[in-house]
Amino acid sequence: MNVIGIVSFEKDYRLCFFLNQQLNLNLTLSDEKLPVQINKREMLLTYFKGYNIDFKFFLFENNSNSMLLFPKYKNINYWLIVINKTYNKEIAEIEQEINKIDAVIGSFRFTNNKELDQLSEWEFI
Repeated sequence: MNVIGIVSFEKDYRLCFFLNQQLNLNLTLSDEKLPVQINKREMLLTYFKGYNIDFKFFLFENNSNSMLLFPKYKNINYWLIVINKTYNKEIAEIEQEINKIDAVIGSFRFTNNKELDQLSEWEFI
């Protein structure tokens, strides 16, 4: 599992449009909401999901119901979870392509982060 934090002031559906174009994805709004517990508070999280031959993608906002999912990273607007199905492509290439999008201020790969490790326990992954 790879985690990329994205800084962008676009609405989630517009960011998905740009990501779909740049990365040749098919991110769509999930019909289901993901129940997550943050700071002992249960929340239902809206997310986008998409697939291609090599990867599964999940995108969600850092701010949900006026509450930051990961307060330590308050400048991150979105989280993109990338799960490799094969090892043909590098996650660095995906990050570079995201940074080419005009609506994206920056994207940052997070590795070996204990706080973000809980993402692997969420049911959509």
